[in-house]
Amino acid sequence: MKRIIISLPIVAMLFVGADAWSSKNVKQSTGQAPTMPMFSDLDLNGDGVIVAEEFAEARSKRMAEQAAKGGKMKNAANAPTFESIDTNGDGEISVEEFGTHKVEMMKNRQQRTKIN
Repeated sequence: MKRIIISLPIVAMLFVGADAWSSKNVKQSTGQAPTMPMFSDLDLNGDGVIVAEEFAEARSKRMAEQAAKGGKMKNAANAPTFESIDTNGDGEISVEEFGTHKVEMMKNRQQRTKIN
């Protein structure tokens, strides 16, 4: 049996690419749990990086939209911080950092699902 090994950055880029397609083509229906944001949802000025101000503004907007739909905010306090995603500490979240973060979040979600 042959195994294929894919590096984390490649996997991250696949998720970011899939996000771009899904955010344009699939609408979230009301009543669903909120999905993880896409890179483009947070890169408000479209310059290819997310700075702390964009991150905070986009998060506030998403939370307000979720609240308007009657969504629960029970895990808002556990949401990742800008600093936890900006792993190199340069004050910007790159596409690669964001993709790596999403992969880790998905891994953690899968592990929690297996435990429950």
